[in-house]
Amino acid sequence: MLENYSLFTYIVFIIDGLVVGFAAGLFAIGGGTAVVPVMTTILGYSPKVAVGISVFQMVFSSIYNSYLNYKKGTLVIKQAIAPSLGGFCGGICVIFIMKIASNLFILYIILGLIMWAIAKLYISPAKPDKPERTSKVLQFCIGFIVGLVATSGGIGGGALLAPALVSICYFELKKAASIGGLFVAFAGGAAFLSMASSGLIDYTAGIIIAICSLPGVKLGNWCFHKTTLNLQKKLMIGFLSLMWILSFIKVLEEYGVFK
Repeated sequence: MLENYSLFTYIVFIIDGLVVGFAAGLFAIGGGTAVVPVMTTILGYSPKVAVGISVFQMVFSSIYNSYLNYKKGTLVIKQAIAPSLGGFCGGICVIFIMKIASNLFILYIILGLIMWAIAKLYISPAKPDKPERTSKVLQFCIGFIVGLVATSGGIGGGALLAPALVSICYFELKKAASIGGLFVAFAGGAAFLSMASSGLIDYTAGIIIAICSLPGVKLGNWCFHKTTLNLQKKLMIGFLSLMWILSFIKVLEEYGVFK
């Protein structure tokens, strides 16, 4: 936790909330990939507390984004149930990883997850030419693994679930992304309940970022429905690449490179 909140701190909360919301709406993700690097790199939060802030705000942004997608017909609830329940179960278990993992290990998880998502998005077509795999067991297992690993790194998993559903289950990118938005609400909500019991949530930061994310979600969601599949894929890869760079800077700081 931070001992004092300066004007600069609040400005970062507000700007990050808007950016997180826009990213959540545009990519149908929880926005954790934009919260953790900013909180650790710019404000100096420990990775574990930054993860706590991330899972708190993503509940708000992902529920609102899922509501918008549902109204526009891109989210079919029954298609999202299996991976979302898997994500919830994985999120509940996240506290066990948080208790045994070091800050540096969590940072490595973040780097690895983002790199994996970039690679999967790059090699997989935005609109697969194979029939969808509709196995609910397979989708649940994917959701569980992504939910467990992603939330331990402060990432809701939407940006990771979408590449997984595209490359493993052969879902179309925007359909997979819409499912990922609801998945984040389940996984993030479970992780929040799990981490709150251990005092790893900075509620001041979480509430400000969550509230400020909502107008960003609205704008990002509008853009989501206006972009083509190929442009959506390129934008997501670019966004994830930026977040990987910020996370890598924090790793260098942990090793004292910038001290």
